Amino acid sequence: DGKATLLIGNHRLEGKIEELKKPLAVAKFGESDDRGRTVEVVGLITRRILFKSRPRTLVQNLPIAG
Repeated sequence: DGKATLLIGNHRLEGKIEELKKPLAVAKFGESDDRGRTVEVVGLITRRILFKSRPRTLVQNLPIAG
């Protein structure tokens, strides 16, 4: 449906999922030696989550002691 919700502690962010025009590669750099340096592609990022509004605070109804 293209919607995303992220909960961090008592904060809630709502956004939408978008396809990237150009994918991004996640690279892992290895050790350097006399031949150069090795680079391993460990993943591709094809989508992003776009948040347009500020986080909303979630409030719980706590029982009142007394």
